[in-house]
Amino acid sequence: MSNARPDPEARLDAASEWLADRALTGIGDAAALTAVPSSRRLASALDESLELTAAAVDLALFPPRETPPAGLRAKVTARLERISEAAHGSAPLPRSPAPPATAPLTESPRWGWYAAAVAVAIAAFAWWPNPRSRQVVEPATPDALRLALLETPSTRMIAGACTDDPLCAAQESCGDIVWNPERGEGYLHLVGLEPNDPQEFQYQLWIVDATRDERFPIDGGVFDIPADRDEVVVPIHAALPVGQAALFAVSVEKPGGTVVSDRRFVLVAPVG
Repeated sequence: MSNARPDPEARLDAASEWLADRALTGIGDAAALTAVPSSRRLASALDESLELTAAAVDLALFPPRETPPAGLRAKVTARLERISEAAHGSAPLPRSPAPPATAPLTESPRWGWYAAAVAVAIAAFAWWPNPRSRQVVEPATPDALRLALLETPSTRMIAGACTDDPLCAAQESCGDIVWNPERGEGYLHLVGLEPNDPQEFQYQLWIVDATRDERFPIDGGVFDIPADRDEVVVPIHAALPVGQAALFAVSVEKPGGTVVSDRRFVLVAPVG
């Protein structure tokens, strides 16, 4: 009689054996599984995978005469994605109902293929794609959008001149406007204006439209200059369509802006 002992690495542990039995034959001894604490953790992630793999091999090697309904295929795909998330560290999958106490065991030439599928399923979790790992594209900043607009035909850069207001630290050129009349899109670039406290006052952009009454410029948006910034780029949000921009101006207004400006301007930029 040979005293050779079987190689432990060539044997399935209790959890894998129980899961394989349930996937291939529909039977399994739950007591044998729960006797090994680590097996319970394995089962929480793999309890559906072996059954799905056996079904996939069955369909691949022995295609049915009828095509499964689209709803069923979608359900299987969704369950595979849930298994992938569990394998990559997300919440465990809910356990399937306990298998029946007894079930008929039938011989089938597919047994060898099923056994191979069980081994493949365990390794598959290492490479199954995780939907949560998809790259997230960050939105473009106003600076980047301004530079992109400068490369667009018909875009103009209009120099802005500071006034003698105390908030104009530069007292010379304090910014510019990049404006595309065809797209009605533009960006206000400011340098050297004093930061503001939004509780006390805010800056507001105005657009004088040559096709409208100049006494009623178009509101271009209210904005702030943070205390830690001496240079900002502000998107222009015109309240009305601009037919022909003749002048851009920045004023100092009460918090929230106003409909009629007090005309305390800190920057003016005639289009010319």
